[in-house]
Amino acid sequence: MKISLSKSAIIAAALIVSAFSLALVSVNFSSVGIQDARVLLSTDSRKLPKDTARSIPNTPISGRYMIGVTIKEDFLNKGSEKIIQKIFINGKGYEFTANNLPTEITHGFYDIKGTINIRTNKATLSSAKFSGSISDENIEDNADPRLLSLEMKKNKKKVAVFLFDYLDSSTQPFYPSTVHEMVFGNGKFKSYFKEASYDRLIISGDTFGWYTIPQNSNNGTCQAGVETDLASAISGSSIDLNNYGNIVIISLCNGQVANGQSNMGPQPYNINGMTYNKTVSWVNISENNWDELSDQMMESMAGPHVLTNLERLLTHEFGHALGLYHAHGMSCVGILPTAECEGVGVGNIYDTMAYDTIGLHMNAWTKAKLGWFNNLELKTITQSGVYSIGSIESQPVPGQISSAPKAYKIKPSANSTKTPIWIEFRKATGFDGGINTPALGGIQGGGGEAPPHNVSENQNGIMIYKEGFEAFNSGMLNPPSARLMYLRGAPNLSNGSNPYQVSLNPGETYSEPRYGLSITTLPAISPALRKFEVTMDPNFACTHVPPSVQSWQLNNAPVSAGTSTFINNLVVNMDYLSCPSTSFTYDFDFGQLQQNGNTSNLASLLSNLSPDDERRFLFGVFVPTGTTPGIYEVGVTITNSLSGLSTTETVPLTVQ
Repeated sequence: MKISLSKSAIIAAALIVSAFSLALVSVNFSSVGIQDARVLLSTDSRKLPKDTARSIPNTPISGRYMIGVTIKEDFLNKGSEKIIQKIFINGKGYEFTANNLPTEITHGFYDIKGTINIRTNKATLSSAKFSGSISDENIEDNADPRLLSLEMKKNKKKVAVFLFDYLDSSTQPFYPSTVHEMVFGNGKFKSYFKEASYDRLIISGDTFGWYTIPQNSNNGTCQAGVETDLASAISGSSIDLNNYGNIVIISLCNGQVANGQSNMGPQPYNINGMTYNKTVSWVNISENNWDELSDQMMESMAGPHVLTNLERLLTHEFGHALGLYHAHGMSCVGILPTAECEGVGVGNIYDTMAYDTIGLHMNAWTKAKLGWFNNLELKTITQSGVYSIGSIESQPVPGQISSAPKAYKIKPSANSTKTPIWIEFRKATGFDGGINTPALGGIQGGGGEAPPHNVSENQNGIMIYKEGFEAFNSGMLNPPSARLMYLRGAPNLSNGSNPYQVSLNPGETYSEPRYGLSITTLPAISPALRKFEVTMDPNFACTHVPPSVQSWQLNNAPVSAGTSTFINNLVVNMDYLSCPSTSFTYDFDFGQLQQNGNTSNLASLLSNLSPDDERRFLFGVFVPTGTTPGIYEVGVTITNSLSGLSTTETVPLTVQ
C-alpha cells in the first residue's frame, strides 16, 4: 500500500530557499561526474591559464592529476550504458580522449601530459602513467595476524541518502524511514551486501529528505544537478557532508523510470562554496514502479530475496560505487570450447552487476578485487591435481575453518604472472536463489526463447571465468574484468543448446591448448561441495600464434569526399602463455584513401605485450576531395616481432 504525503509545505519552503540560493539548472547527466567507493582527491596546485589565455584553443597540461570514471545507464533501455572519464584539475572535471596510450585507466592519480581545449572544455591526453590509488577505506586492523585465516578486516562505508522529488511528482509513495530501513536496517540492500561480502562490508549512515526540487521532472528525465540540489538540501541545516564518504541520491520521477549512474570513486563537488570529495550514486525511479518486482528478476525468483526495482537499482549502482564495472560474458560456440570465445557484452546474468540477472551474488574475481575472501577461501592452482570447492554463497561460521575454498584462480605457466582462469561453484541459496529456476523462458525483455531452458542445472558443476577486458570503447582505457564463459553457445544459435548453461558439469572437460590446461568436473562430493581435476603440461612449450586482429569503422556510416572517419582496432597476443612478452609492428594500406593524423603513440602502445594481452587503438582515414563514390578498403596488418607471424584485416568504407 502506497503512502501519500502532503507536499505543499515542502514545495513552498523549497521555492523560498531557491529565491535566496543558487539558481537550479538542468544539467545533462553525461556532464555530471560520478565514481568509485574510496575518498581523497587531488589538491594539485598547478593552475590553468587565466581568462586572458582563453584565446588559445589548446592549452598544454602536465602534472599529477586525478582521473575519475562515471557509469550512466537506463535499465529499461538495454545498450544505453555510457562510460564517462574525466581528468580533474583544480576541482573541475574535463572529459577526455586518450587514444593509443599503453595504459589501462581506472580511478586514481596519474602523471599526465596533454592539452585542454578551453572553448570545448575537452582534454586530449598524450601520456598517462598511474601514480597512486585513492582510498577512504576505514579498516579495522586485526590485532593478531595469525587470525587472518579466520577473521577478515572490515571495510566500512558511511553513506548519506538524500530523497528528492519534483514539482510534478504526484505523490511521495514511501517514508524516509522506509529507505533508511532498506539501506541501514534489516532491508534487502543491507542484507544483500552483508551476505555477498560475508559480513565484511559494513554500511552505515543517515537518510535525509524529502526535498522538492522547484522544477518539473520533464517526463521522467529528472536531469538536475548534484551540486545545486545538495546545496539546497543542506543549506541552513546541520548536515555535515564531511561525515560521509558516499552519497546516494534517490530521485522520484514521473513516467516509467528505472535508471541511474554512479561514480567509481570520489570526485570533487562544489557545494555552497565548499569542495567535497565524494563518491556519488544517483538512481531515478518512478512513483509507479518503485516497489514492483524488478523487471530483471520476476521470471527467475520468488520469496524473500526478490528485489524491487528500487532495491535492484540501489544494489547495482552501489556496486559501481565500490569500483565495479559491469559483469560481462563470453559465448563459446560448440559443446565444449577448445578455442577463443566471443565476448557478449553485459552478459553475465548470474551477477548483480549485469542488466538482466538470475543470480545476484558477485563473481569470484569481483569478490577478490573487493577483498572479501580470506586466504583460505581463495586459492591459486599451480599444478595438476584434484580440488574441491564450496559454494560461493556459503557463509563463514565464526571460529570455524571453511571446509573448502570458495574460489580458485589458475596459474598455468611458471613463466607467466597471469592467472587467466577463475573457478567458482554456485548453489541456489539466499540472494542466488534464482539459479534454481527449472525453466527460464527468456529473461524479461530478452525475447522469450522457446522452449524454456533449464537454469537449475548450473548447480551441478563449476563455473569458469576468463580474465580479460570489458568492452570495445573507443578512446577509453579500461581495466580488465572476469567474463563468465557460456559453454553451450550463444542465445541466437539454433544448435539445440541451452544458451543459459554456463556450468561445466560432471564428466565434462574444458580445454585451453594455449594454456596447456584442461579442467574436468568429477562426480559431486556432496550437495555443498564440487570436485574437479586440473591437468597441466609441466613441459608446456612456447608456441607462437598469429595475433588476433579485429578492425572496424568506428561509426559504420558512409563517408563523404573531403571528410574523415576512424578505424577502431583490437589486437590480442595469441602466443601460448609460456611464451615471453613481445612487441607488435603495424602496417596500413590506405589504397586510394589517405591517413589522417599521426600514429606516433602506436609503437609504445604495441610494445611488451605478454600472451593474452590486448590493445585497442584508433587511426584516422581521410577521403580526398573528388573521390568517386563507391566501396574502398583499408588494410591493417599486425606482425609479432618475435615470431614474424602476421594477421591482416580489411575494413570496407563506403564513400558517398
